[in-house]
Amino acid sequence: MEFKLFTDLIDALGKVAGGLKAIVNLPKAERVAMHRTLDETYRLIDTTLNMVFIRLCRSLRVEFIGQQFQQHASDARHSGQNAKLTQSIRDGLVAFRAALIAERQELIKQELELYTIV
Repeated sequence: MEFKLFTDLIDALGKVAGGLKAIVNLPKAERVAMHRTLDETYRLIDTTLNMVFIRLCRSLRVEFIGQQFQQHASDARHSGQNAKLTQSIRDGLVAFRAALIAERQELIKQELELYTIV
């Protein structure tokens, strides 16, 4: 069984070497075209994975934002008539809003950069 695995490996390496030899024997124009096609393919895969990653991060951000709003709402419900606590919650919401706006602007900038690549 192990011997067969070794011979299969040698056969596979032989096929790879044969493929590489065939590529080397191609005219330069065809090799350049093939290289360009592979480069475009890898860039497309990279861009697609980046977009998927951005969408996953966006989902996690939405969940985080929801949790933050729930926490602020809970704090507000439990603040009662405490003016200092109410002001503290208000200040926290203002800061949270500013952070969300800044984050959204950065996301828009990143998406525009991705779309220029595609």
